[in-house]
Amino acid sequence: MIGGAVVALIVFLVAAYSVTGSAVIRPGEGLRRAAYPASGDYVLHVESNGPVSVKVESQNRQDTMMHTSTILYQGDLAGAAFTVPEDSMVVYFNFAASQETLLNSVTYEGTDESGSVPLGYRLLPGFIANRLQGLWANQNAIQRLVFFADGMKLFRRSPVVGLGLGSFENASASVQTFYYETRYTHNHYVQALVDTGIIGLVLFVGLLAVSAVAVLLEQKREASHPLTPALGAALVFMAGHAATEIVFSNHAYLPMAYGVFLLIGLCCVEVPPERFLTCKIKTGILVGVAAVLIAFDIPFLNNLEARKIFQKNPSLSGLVQAEKIDKFEWADYALTYVINTMGSDVDTAVRQQADEYAQRLSHLDSNFTPLPLCEYYLRTGRIEEGMAMAEKYVTYVSANPDTWQKIFDLLVQCEIRDDAYRSGVARIKQLMDEWNAKNMGEIQLNEGTQAFISKILG
Repeated sequence: MIGGAVVALIVFLVAAYSVTGSAVIRPGEGLRRAAYPASGDYVLHVESNGPVSVKVESQNRQDTMMHTSTILYQGDLAGAAFTVPEDSMVVYFNFAASQETLLNSVTYEGTDESGSVPLGYRLLPGFIANRLQGLWANQNAIQRLVFFADGMKLFRRSPVVGLGLGSFENASASVQTFYYETRYTHNHYVQALVDTGIIGLVLFVGLLAVSAVAVLLEQKREASHPLTPALGAALVFMAGHAATEIVFSNHAYLPMAYGVFLLIGLCCVEVPPERFLTCKIKTGILVGVAAVLIAFDIPFLNNLEARKIFQKNPSLSGLVQAEKIDKFEWADYALTYVINTMGSDVDTAVRQQADEYAQRLSHLDSNFTPLPLCEYYLRTGRIEEGMAMAEKYVTYVSANPDTWQKIFDLLVQCEIRDDAYRSGVARIKQLMDEWNAKNMGEIQLNEGTQAFISKILG
């Protein structure tokens, strides 16, 4: 029965993908369809009961990664002609009409190849039909491969213990070849490597593997638990879905996922005999668990206490007190202290404390901190340190065009007539040109900034 159902499903899917017909285009809605003609010149032929316009777009691999496209033709559908580039992966046809129009067929004819554009999928709901467009050049799938590759670049920076939780969001712009925004790699195995290194990946995969072994052993028993098959299926789903999505980084998913692990432990793991779980072993387990909880609880309680301290005393002294006890957010208090002491009218002790904080903060890998540190050093007359922070900032967030604009805006505000300052501006401009030459993305500055750079370097 299962085999027959699978065969029937395959036959239906093939038929659903193949059986197409006419489509109705309504004003303001439009219709987007995909085809895969080879490179060359083509002419479109149409059968409809009214005028239809079309925009023909082509995407190569780089376009699919960056969610961009090249427009090949835009205008009336009747008699439309276009040229498909050599590197094209897919061609999209975007149909529109000013009034409700029945589009019976659209065909393309070239020198060596001809074909038809699928319009209405007779056996599929509209939302599924729309998802089929560009199936063999899927933007989401290709971009996920980009996420995976960039994640592995970050993993190589600290392969054993990782870069810390949230590192992909923090550092991905330093390895991107074009700018995109995402918090996660959409693959928890790669995410574990980035955040926690090989140690974290081994622990995560070990949890899946031990659970799988428990399910398999339980299934082989004569009187296995009735939930075993369902738990095994859930485990397979969780392991597979973790390879393509952010599920294990989603707080709403974790209670269900760890609930499955808990049920596997309860239903599929045979409790050791009492002689193996002696009083000493039980006590050791409890002491170990308590030690781990205390190790996390003390810094967490200090974090809450630091917030209370600063709320009661929102001043420089309050920032110092909060920074001393908060091991989680000390950098926020230290940076706030530095930002509030950029003026020249501060006493020696305050300046020394700000310098100490700035020195510690300068060693952090951050996608924000170097920017205010650059301003702090420039406004206090330390040009070389300021330019070093500017270079660190644009290097660490190099793919983001806003990064370069922000740093040049700051350099405009803090302009200094000094050779070190001019050399620093030239260095930042050189880094930007090098990034543009090596990567798919392109950094562009506004006209005012370009004029400023020309003035400084001229």
